[in-house]
Amino acid sequence: MRYLSLLLLLVFDVSISFALQVKEGAYSIGVLIPLSGGSSEQGKWIQRGLSLAKQEVESNNDVSLELIFEDTQGDTAQAVTAYKRIMSTGKPSVFFAWGSGIGLALTPLVNKDRIPLIGVATGTPLYTSSDDYTFRNFPSAVDEALQSVKVVTEQLKAKRIAIFQIQNAYGEGAASAFE
Repeated sequence: MRYLSLLLLLVFDVSISFALQVKEGAYSIGVLIPLSGGSSEQGKWIQRGLSLAKQEVESNNDVSLELIFEDTQGDTAQAVTAYKRIMSTGKPSVFFAWGSGIGLALTPLVNKDRIPLIGVATGTPLYTSSDDYTFRNFPSAVDEALQSVKVVTEQLKAKRIAIFQIQNAYGEGAASAFE
């Protein structure tokens, strides 16, 4: 899982570096991640990765970054409340959020407010489109599942497959690749 932190660091560093080549100054970044609850381990990886990236960006640029962390507990309602709480204190330059359901719940809000949302572990194919403010640094669930289908059918030579899926946006997207 150390690789996830390094990947987040790289993506964050590259995306912020490109964005900050135009302007210098202070930027706030809303981070909506599970810091407690069943997915808190992933949230803490993201928190560490973004904190390392912040140090890297600030040490190499004339810029100040403020990371505003909010605990979503992996819950869409909590994520929407956290988003609104951050927005009430000022408009951040960008949001990061963890999870497919959370990404879907935040999409109408960020599109209305015209703020980029970078989805971390946001695999549902319903998440991004070409005309909105949502982005991801994670393959779609369909892309992941297609690789699994390839292994199961080509390497394992399976003729029939039973599908067990989690009943959420990510699981439904992954299961659709097997149909």
